[in-house]
Amino acid sequence: MTSWSTRVPNDPEVGPRPLRPLFRVTGMSPHPEAAADTWRRIETFFDTRPKHDDQEVES
Repeated sequence: MTSWSTRVPNDPEVGPRPLRPLFRVTGMSPHPEAAADTWRRIETFFDTRPKHDDQEVES
């Protein structure tokens, strides 16, 4: 499954400015459903890891 879809003509351009011509030529653009799934996976990953305790340890 690809995370890119065909660009809609009136969508604003996204991505780093130097890569935008490449995105236009290849027809690549963000895929909102894939982005939502990716963030869900990232949040799940960090939720399952121990939290870092910022309190200083007394000597």
